[in-house]
Amino acid sequence: MYNEFKCRLFVDMDGTLNCFNNHIDSIDALYKKGFFENLSPRNQVIKGLKEFMKHDKEVYILTNISNSKYAVDEKNKWIDKYLPDIDKQHRIFVPFGEDVFTYVQNKITPTDFLLDDSIENLKYWDKNGTGIKLINEVNDKDSSWDGEEIHCNKDSLAIAYQLKSIQNRCILNELMYNKDFFIEEEKKNVINELFDLGDDLNGNNLSYRDLQLALITGRDLDGIDIPNDTPEERQAEEHTEKMIKEEKYTREVD
Repeated sequence: MYNEFKCRLFVDMDGTLNCFNNHIDSIDALYKKGFFENLSPRNQVIKGLKEFMKHDKEVYILTNISNSKYAVDEKNKWIDKYLPDIDKQHRIFVPFGEDVFTYVQNKITPTDFLLDDSIENLKYWDKNGTGIKLINEVNDKDSSWDGEEIHCNKDSLAIAYQLKSIQNRCILNELMYNKDFFIEEEKKNVINELFDLGDDLNGNNLSYRDLQLALITGRDLDGIDIPNDTPEERQAEEHTEKMIKEEKYTREVD
């Protein structure tokens, strides 16, 4: 059941993977050739992400782009240089001002994570997913975010471990929140495994309801009583027999 959760990690570039704020002195800098390609990397974050990706390949770059004619090409070159294992299919470029959710495939869930230094972006992502603040030299004094956090200057192994820890914690929360649903799903899986056998011992085809009744009433698939060990089990069988007689349960034969 644990493996049924599909986790995805989306990572911002500017200010998260690179030292964007250390290189910009005016808005005009965004439109100069070489600006994005030559941004300094946050080495610990890069190494931490590489370590994380040894065990988890569902990692995407999710970054805004200005209308600079150099932005997409130079950001791709930067990724090729520092994170070449993230292929073109895992790079998402969102034109500035457009809704990021429309660029991400499939519905965003709590097991979709965004590592970003922008509090505004994180709060928006947190409506459906799980945000992780990358604390850097610009946003370290901003206390308006009360979600998950990772510091950019941590050891790379610690960053990788913390990413995985946050991921596991969210999966556990989802399991606990939806535990009744998953219990029912597991019951159905057991019944479906029996159903795959196809026939009872007399060679009769079995319906899904047949198998449910076999489990509910305590009878085997030939109709022979299975001994009940407790008064509660006998009471449950008597109740079910009554329900069958009242036609609230019906036997369906395919």
